[in-house]
Amino acid sequence: GPIPVSAPDRGQAERRALFAVGAAATVRVVPPPEAGRPAGFTGALGSNLVAQARLDTNECLLGDPLILTLELSGPVRFDKMAPPKLSLQTNVTSLFTVYDNTVTTERGPDACRFVYTLRPHQAGAIQVPPIEVFFYDVASRGYAAAVTQPIPLQVRQGREVTAAEM
Repeated sequence: GPIPVSAPDRGQAERRALFAVGAAATVRVVPPPEAGRPAGFTGALGSNLVAQARLDTNECLLGDPLILTLELSGPVRFDKMAPPKLSLQTNVTSLFTVYDNTVTTERGPDACRFVYTLRPHQAGAIQVPPIEVFFYDVASRGYAAAVTQPIPLQVRQGREVTAAEM
């Protein structure tokens, strides 16, 4: 492009075209290692991932569908990230039926939101246990997990209808 080569008194610089060439550089893109990769790895790359979860209600009847929203934020690449499979987390599946196949995803530049449907298996005062979201931490060059806080839930026994009552 044109560059100034001299500046006369009137303030109009004299310019000449310049074309510059630098040495070629080789860039090698390497995916995260297979060794040590957790089964629940989501494909997210970055550091300092923050995970928060919330339910649409804090009480329900046994078997009611619940909406769980998992919000992730931080300096992480979310564009290639798959929804975390809650069905792989036994602490969650021991208390809830998880419908991983109905997850909806909303992606933003600095955040990502996954919305799941769950159904509780038992009545009483229970919790949605901490949810782990695995990612590759580029700062430490290893796999890490962001963990949500448990969510309290009151599940009441619903009335069961027999065939004779129908």
